[in-house]
Amino acid sequence: MKSIQLNRFCGRFVTSFKLSNNELVQTNLQSRLQRQLKLCPQIILCSSCKKHVSSLSRIHKNKSINAGSSFKSFLFSSTPLEPTGNDVDFESVFPFRFVYVRTSINMWEDFPDGVQFDVGFVDTSYATTVSKRTPVILGIPSSVGTHEELQSSLLTFAKLGYRVIIPNLPDSQYCRAKSRQESVVFMHSVNERSAFIRDFLREIKVDKVDLCLVNRDSVYSGVHLATYNKGLVQALVLLNPTGIQYTSSMEPVLFHKYFSIFWDDRFILQPVIRSLVTGCKFLTKKKRWPTYSVITYSRIIRALSFTDVRQDAVSFRVRNVPTLAILGEDSAELNTNDTFEYLASLALPTASTVEWRCDQGNTTVPPKELLSGQSLVIRVPNAGPDLPTTHAVPLRHTLLTFLKAIRRDL
Repeated sequence: MKSIQLNRFCGRFVTSFKLSNNELVQTNLQSRLQRQLKLCPQIILCSSCKKHVSSLSRIHKNKSINAGSSFKSFLFSSTPLEPTGNDVDFESVFPFRFVYVRTSINMWEDFPDGVQFDVGFVDTSYATTVSKRTPVILGIPSSVGTHEELQSSLLTFAKLGYRVIIPNLPDSQYCRAKSRQESVVFMHSVNERSAFIRDFLREIKVDKVDLCLVNRDSVYSGVHLATYNKGLVQALVLLNPTGIQYTSSMEPVLFHKYFSIFWDDRFILQPVIRSLVTGCKFLTKKKRWPTYSVITYSRIIRALSFTDVRQDAVSFRVRNVPTLAILGEDSAELNTNDTFEYLASLALPTASTVEWRCDQGNTTVPPKELLSGQSLVIRVPNAGPDLPTTHAVPLRHTLLTFLKAIRRDL
């Protein structure tokens, strides 16, 4: 077999690496090149790429030694619902890939061809033939979160052989626009982000989702996706949904709005602005966020229109999509009055909410209403914004019960 030289990819990697001042972006680029090396050992790299990837190669080799045995023991364990996730090799269970997605076509006069994103995602059945009866589970992380925040919650579905898909959303850590100009054009409105998810599913040839799990402030895009794409989403789960008013984590709203306007209008100064944000974010609650995520979040807050959110909620009722809302009572994202008003506008039975009942074995007793497959609101005591990870095991039970109540053939 002849050696292969990926000049296009190799050159793009080096150029992007040199232009980026963001350490997380550099790590992302290195990881992608390493995955190409793993798939094709015959690749010949240029000297620049060899220098940047040599240390990563040694790390990857050490991490891969026990991957096969770990996954095998996990797959054939006798307690399929109980692993907490700490002893699971998520890289083996959820293969990470990249795909180019073109979205927002014919949305702007200056960009009739739309914008293109290099999307990192996990898909347990990508490029493989699966039965049409195989359930498709779609996870949508929070606005600037990554696929990693939902992996633990969806672990059971992956183990059962269901197709689990978790894309990263635009301008998050693992999803970047083809150019800075295209990134500025994409305004992060609910409509744009919903269209992005739809175009992503078309790119990987998925025309029906049995269960869509949406986390935190991405619920608006999830509801919009289910509302205006008839027959696409069969069931919807909202984790810690925000309401129809700004939450405490979105403050200060005026700062986010004016900052995002300044960012978009000062295209030439963006590298300088990014450096200032890197220093200033340590004075806020977002000091652990990647710098670019802080910028993206400001643009999302600016584009958020609660008038449109209310209209989407009213239109959502027509679809009669079974919907499960799970609320962490200690979550800072949860403004009780506004959240319940939003859920009521979605026609969810907020007046008859139930609580999770968990015993010391970290299992949950599903409410009898859940077994009917009807829409329901569940309140989780002592749960915060990290509900998908802190309560992963009972969440897996609940999601599986809800899906089986809808898909009686499973």
